[in-house]
Amino acid sequence: MRELTVVWMTCVVDGHEHAVTEDRAAAGVELGLGTYDAACRRTVAPQAMTAAPGPRCPACWRQLGAWLATPRRTGRWRRWLRRAVGGRR
Repeated sequence: MRELTVVWMTCVVDGHEHAVTEDRAAAGVELGLGTYDAACRRTVAPQAMTAAPGPRCPACWRQLGAWLATPRRTGRWRRWLRRAVGGRR
């Protein structure tokens, strides 16, 4: 089973860091538009990699928590995410 991999990208439009899954990042690269679909369903136009990260998007955190709650998410990633979002230990 493949683990869920997330990259946090700060959006130039709203200044928040959004969670973009590996699959959605690959789809964004393939399209060549320079935008990516975040977990919160926002289209992210990322800032330069040298820019400081913004605050994390609350909607992305909620969506990651929902993904965490599904039974198919197991292993180290699930444990880390559970601690990161303040869930059960």
